[in-house]
Amino acid sequence: MLSTVRDAMMRLSLVTRSLAAALVLGAAAHAQAPDVRWEFVGVDSAKVRSLALVDPADGQPYGMPHPVFANLSFPNIPEYYDYERGVYRLDDPAGGEAEPEPVPAWTVVTNLNDPYSLYADPTGLVLAGSGRYGRLDRSTDGGDIWSDVGSVECYGDVSDPRIVRTYGPGRERTIWIVGDLCRSDDEGATWVPVPQLSAPVYLRRRDLIELPSSALLPEGRLLMGVGNGVLLSNDNGQTWTASSLYEPFRWVGDDFVLVPSPFHPYGGVLYLLAYDFYFESQSYNVVMASDDGGARWEIRHRFVYGEYGLSRIDGNPEIVALGDGSLVVGLITSGSGSARDLGTILWSGDGGVTWHSLGSQPPWLGSTPPDGVCNPACEGGMWPGWGAHHLRVDREGRIWAGTDNDVWRTTGPAWAVASEDAPATPPAPQAGSPTSVAVSVWPNPTGGAVTVGLSLAEPQAVRVSVVDALGREVAVVHEGAAADGQRLAVDTGGWPVGAYTVRVVTEAGQASAGLTVVR
Repeated sequence: MLSTVRDAMMRLSLVTRSLAAALVLGAAAHAQAPDVRWEFVGVDSAKVRSLALVDPADGQPYGMPHPVFANLSFPNIPEYYDYERGVYRLDDPAGGEAEPEPVPAWTVVTNLNDPYSLYADPTGLVLAGSGRYGRLDRSTDGGDIWSDVGSVECYGDVSDPRIVRTYGPGRERTIWIVGDLCRSDDEGATWVPVPQLSAPVYLRRRDLIELPSSALLPEGRLLMGVGNGVLLSNDNGQTWTASSLYEPFRWVGDDFVLVPSPFHPYGGVLYLLAYDFYFESQSYNVVMASDDGGARWEIRHRFVYGEYGLSRIDGNPEIVALGDGSLVVGLITSGSGSARDLGTILWSGDGGVTWHSLGSQPPWLGSTPPDGVCNPACEGGMWPGWGAHHLRVDREGRIWAGTDNDVWRTTGPAWAVASEDAPATPPAPQAGSPTSVAVSVWPNPTGGAVTVGLSLAEPQAVRVSVVDALGREVAVVHEGAAADGQRLAVDTGGWPVGAYTVRVVTEAGQASAGLTVVR
């Protein structure tokens, strides 16, 4: 009996994953890179060592525009030595909706030296770790009052600086310091090291990510990027096993991101920006993907020397995901002299297979600033081409970048846009799926009205609803009798931008399709 249930679940997993992959590839075929502009947000010539957007406790899955915290420093520029080096808070009360005058102001909130680790959430909790000086500072009022909560075993690590929060069983609202593998279950007031009962041999810990509870992972899962690849834990970090991406002295699991889906059997597709010490095909930085909860990984793209105008592609770049499932990566070239720490920002709408410059004239590439980009950003002699080291996404879909010349952001969301060769009418849903139910959505992405098309083996009662990225139902489109080929209209005009799922449930089975709302 148990094996029968397990086999049924596995068949459901394969069908669901195939449907999800088809939906993603179909949407990518009719989407093109967004044409965005970048704007300067900060004080000229400040180096950004860490960057944090407020973590979304209100249910929005991709962050909030404000407040923003950053560790800013002003090296080698005498006129800026009067500024304190430490954690700054962005003062932009319009939330990006109104043009700042002249630019948003940054206010220093603590002069903790070189905090490489930053975390913030809307309760007012801010954590700043400085592994170099053995401190972890905590504020519960948005950065006004601070106290040192670090210990010998637990503080922000300079080399592996990430601080992340989890929500799954046994780790509800737990905060983790990745480099030290310490956890706090009291909002950062006290910290304890996690005892590792067993794990493959590995070097430093680089990143930690949580897979949410799902059909095949009821308790969720933790994944850790380390010096030899990617490890998995099903017991909250006490024991770890190797994934398929584990090879000593070759891989570094540097930066994870999850594209979530409430109907994916493993909670969503995982992506990893890995580092390949073998330098295969003249490539260090490699985009990997896993569709089975991080157990098996496949290569999606290698960033090869000479691509995108960069003679070298090195360093430790970051990867982020937008609400429509598209990906953004910041590349860095490390060298010497005028060629040091230049870079570019790239976008992918097909799961990391192909990449395009984010913006028709991105101000990131090369050693000479394009015309007009230095107003007001280059008075101190720097410009944002000097390394996009930190990437974040806010709830509006804008990309934020921490660089060697302060903070930049896109003026609008970086959602995919429908291509000009997309069909003008909704595609006919295909019958004959394994559950005899199929659904299509068009146009997608959308900024207003959308059509939902049903494919049914026979007339029957159906329930058509829409859920957000966290699985919450936001609309019931239809509940009652329906026939094959039926079209249903949905108005998304008042919905927040982001990723949604259209769900169709019948007695014969169910189907789903992704929907992206843009503005």
